[in-house]
Amino acid sequence: MAIERGLAELGGKLALFLCGARWASPPGYLIVIEQQQPIDFTASALAAAIDRHLQLISVEYASKRESGRLASIEVIIAKKNEISKYVESLRVSTNTNQHKYKPFYKDISFVDGLFPGGLETV
Repeated sequence: MAIERGLAELGGKLALFLCGARWASPPGYLIVIEQQQPIDFTASALAAAIDRHLQLISVEYASKRESGRLASIEVIIAKKNEISKYVESLRVSTNTNQHKYKPFYKDISFVDGLFPGGLETV
């Protein structure tokens, strides 16, 4: 909900995204959002918008951000179809229903699979 609201605030529309915990000190979240249309905002502006909306939605998140126990959200805007291709690459040819799109992960290990040749953003 916070991702959709943050995008809407900046004139964007929700597309495929992946989100995972970035285990650092302090920990935080990384969100990779697939670009579906030309955008008129930066990844840092989107991160700030999502962070604001998440703080409005979750008192616990707001408290952790205010106390410094949680770092700010980081956003990467991926090229169109980048996440779609990644999700398709995880399917097993013998059973294409075996892997389904899931946006939330316990860590950010998906980044290496999503950008095997290095980070490619818009």
